[in-house]
Parts: sequence; structure tokens; C-alpha cells
Amino acid sequence: MKLFVLPLTFLSLLSVASADALHDQINSVDASVSAALAHKDMDAFTKILKPLVTPTFTYSEPGQKPMGFDLMVSTMKKGLAGIGTIKFAEAKLLSIKPTGSTMTALSTHKMIWLSPGKDKKSHTFDYALLSTDVYQKVGGTWKLGSMTMRVLKFTVDGRSVDPSKM
Repeated sequence: MKLFVLPLTFLSLLSVASADALHDQINSVDASVSAALAHKDMDAFTKILKPLVTPTFTYSEPGQKPMGFDLMVSTMKKGLAGIGTIKFAEAKLLSIKPTGSTMTALSTHKMIWLSPGKDKKSHTFDYALLSTDVYQKVGGTWKLGSMTMRVLKFTVDGRSVDPSKM
């Protein structure tokens, strides 16, 4: 019985230690990515994230087709070019859970920006998303394999808006 329990205990300790290391990595990356987005610096964003995603990485948003890393970045570039001044950008890790050879993380993403509307006046846009991120071990390193977003809140001047209708 001891021969069976000891390896299981060791494996569970390894997954906790590995989860802690990934937790620290995600927090560090989130801070750098948030700063890059706050400055609309997609070159920095790409430089930070590209080495940390799997070759088969997929990004999904509600009502959209999943996309790979390069298409996600080009779509974000277009989106950021069309908005005004970013006042706040932050990603925050909520939880991480080991599941076999993968780890699943839940994170929130928040951005607030000022942008002129059709009426030529400045409006405050505020959105919050929840992402489910799946990490895989690749060559001894945890890499992001997929990110699935869900809209939690999208407001314009404090009023709730359906972002798919904008």
C-alpha cells in the first residue's frame, strides 16, 4: 500500500508546485500584457505572448469563429486602432486547476477607454471578460493552448450594451 500511496502523494505535490509556478508566470505575463495594451503597443504584446503559446493556440469569443494567434493579434490591432484613449487595462488570474497534463485557469480582463461616438462626443467604454485558458506542457514549459472569452459586462457611459450589436 505504501508503494502506491507515496508516488500518488509525490505526483500531487508536483502538480501543486507546478501550478504555483504557472500561477506566478501568468501573473507576471498578465502585468506585462496589460501594460502593452494600455499603450496600444501590439508589437510588445506579440513579443511577450508569442513564445508562450502553443503552435495550435486558439482564441475564441462568443459568436465568432475560433482564430489562431496571428489572426487574434491582427484583429486586436484593428480594434485598438479604432478606439480612443485607454484609461485602464488589466488581466487578473482568478484560479488555476491542474487536470492531468493540462492546467485550466480562469482570468478576468478589464479595459476602460474614452472614444468619440457617432455624435462626435467622447464616451466611456468599459468592458469585462472572463476567460477560460488551457495550458499544456510543451518541452518542459507551460504554454497557452487555448483562450475562450465570455463577456461579463460591456457598458457605454454606464449603460449596458450588447457588444455584438456595435
